[in-house]
Amino acid sequence: MSKPLDYSKWDNLYDSDEEREKEKQKARWEAEEQRARAKRGCAQVYFKRMSILQGELRKNGLFYDIMDESTPDQFIELRWGLDTVSLFGNEVPCSELTRRPKLVYESDGPDSYHTIVFMSVKPMEVGKVPTEAPPVPNCPQWIHWIRINMKDIDDTSGEDVVEYAPPCPMEEMGTRRYFGVLYRQHSNQPMAWTGKKITKSEWNGRSGWFELRNFGETHKLKFLAANLVRTCNDSSVETTMKRFTDLVVTEEVQTTGSTEGPGKKEEA
Repeated sequence: MSKPLDYSKWDNLYDSDEEREKEKQKARWEAEEQRARAKRGCAQVYFKRMSILQGELRKNGLFYDIMDESTPDQFIELRWGLDTVSLFGNEVPCSELTRRPKLVYESDGPDSYHTIVFMSVKPMEVGKVPTEAPPVPNCPQWIHWIRINMKDIDDTSGEDVVEYAPPCPMEEMGTRRYFGVLYRQHSNQPMAWTGKKITKSEWNGRSGWFELRNFGETHKLKFLAANLVRTCNDSSVETTMKRFTDLVVTEEVQTTGSTEGPGKKEEA
């Protein structure tokens, strides 16, 4: 906060009130110009940072096969612990992702409502991302978590419409990308969820119906920020798979890895 100008030092320096007022006005203009330059400098730093974030998300494929390109409004951090944090594609063991992440993001206003989507997509070939996004996503998107109606920066508020399921990639799937995408809800109003809600013990219903582009458009969501981690199969996946009470692993899946048909394993 800038200090108010002290005009008392000019009171005895000028022969007339007119000269004194002219000098005071000049000082006001100079102070306003300094404040304007400071604001422009802050804006330039802000846009530069957002441009860097946009480039990182583009490099990791968010604007190719998942959603239309957009400049983020802010930074979001997904934190599973003090040392387990999303850093635009850093690799994290599955065993450290078993609980839903703490979300750290900037306030968008005390009366704002937010939605978070945490999802996995298939591996991306490095250096193979086109400059233009196709009109329809070309990769399966598997939903690990959707929470709506988070008030301001309180990520414990709101409602899980898809409860958190930890990453559980099969060994043959290699390393997968896991994106967390933050939205501001339309008109800063609570969202009325009309779809089926999915519990943490349900496997079915987490893929097939969901495309992030359509989800954002349907609910009139404003993209704010995104981040991601990468992970691959480890010993914790077997324990995670036992959570899903509706998952039937058939002999075909066990031997061939087929992902077709209800009740069989899909990529996660």
